[in-house]
Amino acid sequence: MRVRMLAIIIGICLAAFTPFLPDRLLLLMAIGLGLGLLLIRNTPLFCIGGILLGLAWALFYGQIQLAHTVSARGIATELEVYGTVTGIPVQSSGVEPDATSFTLALDSSANAVSRLRNIRLSWYGAPPIKAGQRWQFSVKLKPASSLVNAGSFDYKLWALINNIDAVGSVVSSLPTQLLADTPTRSVARLRGRWLDLVNRSEVGVKIKPLLEALGVGYKKNFTDQHNKVLVATGTSHLMVISGLHIGLCAGFGWWLGILIAHLTHIPIVRGWRNNIASGAALLMALLYCAMAGFAVPTTRALLMLVLVILLKLNWRRFFAVDVLLLVMLAVLILNPLLVLNASFWLSFIAVAILVLVAVQRGQGRDWWQVIATQWWVFVGLIPVLAIVGLPISLISPVVNLVAIPFVSMFVVPPILLLMLVSFISEPATLWMISLASYPLK
Repeated sequence: MRVRMLAIIIGICLAAFTPFLPDRLLLLMAIGLGLGLLLIRNTPLFCIGGILLGLAWALFYGQIQLAHTVSARGIATELEVYGTVTGIPVQSSGVEPDATSFTLALDSSANAVSRLRNIRLSWYGAPPIKAGQRWQFSVKLKPASSLVNAGSFDYKLWALINNIDAVGSVVSSLPTQLLADTPTRSVARLRGRWLDLVNRSEVGVKIKPLLEALGVGYKKNFTDQHNKVLVATGTSHLMVISGLHIGLCAGFGWWLGILIAHLTHIPIVRGWRNNIASGAALLMALLYCAMAGFAVPTTRALLMLVLVILLKLNWRRFFAVDVLLLVMLAVLILNPLLVLNASFWLSFIAVAILVLVAVQRGQGRDWWQVIATQWWVFVGLIPVLAIVGLPISLISPVVNLVAIPFVSMFVVPPILLLMLVSFISEPATLWMISLASYPLK
């Protein structure tokens, strides 16, 4: 099974080097052939089948994505669209300070854009826009494009990975209409509510972006100073919701489930305390992942957590490398374009190094294992950082040796507790937010 999963992953990765996209019918035939070969017990044949299946599926997915994108002929054409605002709208602070950017998930539109799913819009002089609202707009659309400069952000690739089929602007001179407001209990409203509470609090200006990032994964308000410090110290991963934060949240849910089962005097409930604790852990992790917008690192961590808990509850023996490969395969099947995303590789390689180091446990003192883990993660990520052109911090092993336990014990738990309180009482949240933010100072 392990070899089969690895073969499919290799096939998906090979698609990144394919210079053209074959015909869909040919790709469907290749997928069928690959599945057939994958079921054969002969090792060379099922390896070939796995690679063929992965390659054909990734190319077929690419065909589907390109079929949804707007053509160049659609540029500057005014279209009427209806859709729901997804994600958190961003207020620009550059040349056009009155511009609001947001993603609109289309539910119906003109025939010319009926194939489009999500579009990224800019609205100049826009009224307050909230995630979850349903709007009617007149827009001008064009394909997403990128600069060809080396090292610049690949906006076109970002749009493809995130299912953004076109970009454009709202025509303010034509009528716009708010068709429905955000549902009160929706995740979109809860994410926006957290940002609103942080902005209304008396926390310092430098701390607010960190609370936004750790609460809902919103990093748009990071200043150059924030980014400089995080890059120089190699602690950027601590200020985004990733596997570490999802794991802490699941642990909080686990102990909460154990406590509930313990306080219940019903024998059958106490007998099912592990199942109740597992359910509470998954529920808390799922909620935190939703609040983070189901970003790639959080989704990967959630899938891994689900697999581990299911295997534990079924008393199945498993190896960490198998869980890692299965999660990696699941993520790539859902979106093969992630092989072109640097954060995807950084995330999985870091976890793989942690797994390899954990296998060697017992061959040294605990404190030495902690130091060795930081060292190997640092060394293992150097080639990947160099390939993708990201900066390398030479002091990151030392800084993370202190920062990771500090953030895990004193920063994330208070924020998780504060977010739970925010669902119940706004005044209590505003009062407690200064206490929760104190470790970030």
